[in-house]
Formats: sequence, structure tokens, C-alpha cells
Amino acid sequence: MLEMRQYLPQFHRDFLNQLCILPQISAILLSSENEEWIQGFNDVVDSFKSFRDQHIQLTTVYIIQQSLKEKETKTEEFVGTGGTDLVQFLKQTRQETLNAKILKTNKI
Repeated sequence: MLEMRQYLPQFHRDFLNQLCILPQISAILLSSENEEWIQGFNDVVDSFKSFRDQHIQLTTVYIIQQSLKEKETKTEEFVGTGGTDLVQFLKQTRQETLNAKILKTNKI
């Protein structure tokens, strides 16, 4: 993902770089122990996970299945725009999104 930033306009890169130096929202929420805020945060994470699920489904239908129809290709041979294994990358990104949830056991 960091490599992809190089292709963004400078203003967008600067914005993302500024976000990286700010405290993480999850750390702030953990220290606040505000259950309503934590639930709201987790709801947003769930929505992002749902987006990732749909992205995987669309990729499967419109890229992988179509390509498999045209030639004999194994799903392991699909490479994303960044040169990564497409399926593994999408699943990893989805899992990392899900891992962002704040669990009650994570509380201080």
C-alpha cells in the first residue's frame, strides 16, 4: 500500500502522511473506555469488512472467473496491480481490517 502512494497526487500523499503521525483512534478509544464510541468504531470496521467481502466477490466474478473461462489458469496465478498474489492479498487485507476491531479483552 505504501508503494501505491507514490502514484497519488502530492496533496493526497501529504494528507496520508499527516494521518500516519496522528495517534490511532483505537488507542484513544481504549484509553477512554467509552463503550458507545468503541461500538461505533467496531461498526465502522464491520462496514469496511463488508466492503472487503464485496470486493473479493466482484474480483472473483469479473476477473478470476472470466479469466478462467478464457484460458486454463489456476487461481494462484492471478497477480494484482502491485505484483502480489491477488487472492492472498485481498484476503489478507480483509483480515487486517477485521483485526482492527476493539475487543472487550483489549481494554486496559
